[in-house]
Amino acid sequence: MGTLLQRLDFGASHVYSPRGRQSGSRESQQRVRELKRGDARTVAYLAGEIRLMFTRGEFTDFFGRETTLVPIPGSAPPVAGGLWVPMIIAQKLRKDGLAREVAPIIVRTRAVAKSAFVPAAMRPDVKTHRESFRAEIVKPSPMKIVLLDDVVTQGCTMLAAAQLVAQAYPDAQVRGFAVFRTMSGVEIDRTRDPCEGAIETRGERAVRRP
Repeated sequence: MGTLLQRLDFGASHVYSPRGRQSGSRESQQRVRELKRGDARTVAYLAGEIRLMFTRGEFTDFFGRETTLVPIPGSAPPVAGGLWVPMIIAQKLRKDGLAREVAPIIVRTRAVAKSAFVPAAMRPDVKTHRESFRAEIVKPSPMKIVLLDDVVTQGCTMLAAAQLVAQAYPDAQVRGFAVFRTMSGVEIDRTRDPCEGAIETRGERAVRRP
């Protein structure tokens, strides 16, 4: 398979505290619940916030006319008519002018445990995700690829997808982006919190900073 990508630059526009009790944390929980349901108003609102951040100079290395958005699959292979939230977000961002195209390059071929439903130590690692994915080849080859997800926690899923994309398109610039990044064990006072950082390998786990 060759050398695998060990570090992925990523960005996130909002922050999510899954167990916080203060008002900002509760707002983030509500927003994530709505997003996970594919609520059209929530998708439009969050995409609008991302577009505003971009126009103010945030995430200029992630979005633009050369960007190919690659939605990250869910934990199971797709089914006809199934809900695919990252695809919905990607299409909205492209419609709003933040990308050239949306390309479902990464395909889930077999199911893995859904991270939200298992203890942290039992969540699928990078290798498990990578082996459950397949990378499709499209022509012409995209040169600026951004893997898009609704929520990033540790980053195992995003890094695994990036490893396959980087191998399939060795000349492309590959980054990751999530609408929400999870901040466990803390209280937050607002959901809008644009940041850029990195996801790196630690064995077959991933470490996300920040």
